[in-house]
Amino acid sequence: MRHRFGVAWYSQPEWHKVRGVAVDPEELEASYEDWLRLSAVSCEELAAVGIEVERVFVGADELTRWCREQELPVNAQARARFASQKLWRRVEEERMPRVA
Repeated sequence: MRHRFGVAWYSQPEWHKVRGVAVDPEELEASYEDWLRLSAVSCEELAAVGIEVERVFVGADELTRWCREQELPVNAQARARFASQKLWRRVEEERMPRVA
């Protein structure tokens, strides 16, 4: 059985917004292109060791709202936790039987 791992993924406009609200913008690369390149490499490395990587698209507004509700700063740990929880909810929805 392969392990599933949710990775926060951003469109270019959302990445800029997330970087703007983050308390740790230095943890995100200096440009979207650099972030995209390094994230793709990290995903490939995880896949190479048998981890099923799933991109979890994150919007700045939903992340900021979730962090406020959880009383968390918008930082790397919160971004990872949010992506993980969003993936978990998706997996749970996939498991639920569909009602006709």
